[in-house]
Amino acid sequence: LNGEGYEIEHIIPRDMICDNSQSNKVLSCRSCNSKKSNKTAFDFMRSQDKAMFDDYIKRVEKWLAVWWV
Repeated sequence: LNGEGYEIEHIIPRDMICDNSQSNKVLSCRSCNSKKSNKTAFDFMRSQDKAMFDDYIKRVEKWLAVWWV
């Protein structure tokens, strides 16, 4: 990665919880983060069409099944 087109994103927006810690940050596509704005991933995906939201929920459930044993 050369840094172009990417930026640090707050998982839970800072204006919601004022958390600027490393555990609240991920690397994100700059344009994706811009679209998400100050929403959580869940709230952003819920604002998309139903098929996209349903696909997102399936991915989250699959991830939880692996990591929350």
